[in-house]
Amino acid sequence: MSDVAARAAQIELLLLDVDGVLTDGSIVYTDAGEELKRFHVRDGSGLKLWHLAGKRSAIVSGRKSAAVDRRAAELGVAPVREAVEWLLKLRGAWADLAGRYTG
Repeated sequence: MSDVAARAAQIELLLLDVDGVLTDGSIVYTDAGEELKRFHVRDGSGLKLWHLAGKRSAIVSGRKSAAVDRRAAELGVAPVREAVEWLLKLRGAWADLAGRYTG
């Protein structure tokens, strides 16, 4: 097993942001006020493989978006925490989610 594979094997939970991580970073609004996001198929494929390996993933994002809810559901990513303040995101939300899976 390579060094990278050995280190990755120790990871059980991916905590992901959305904008600029699972998307290209663009935020586009339609004339009707709907928010659009662009997700890459390779990220989805990677998450599906991650889950097939028995690993978990979660999303913590500063913004609330129906597109994120839909994409997370398609990929089996849960839990999803949105509209999390930056400070809470860095301190409380990630620690809370990690604690649920490590304790």
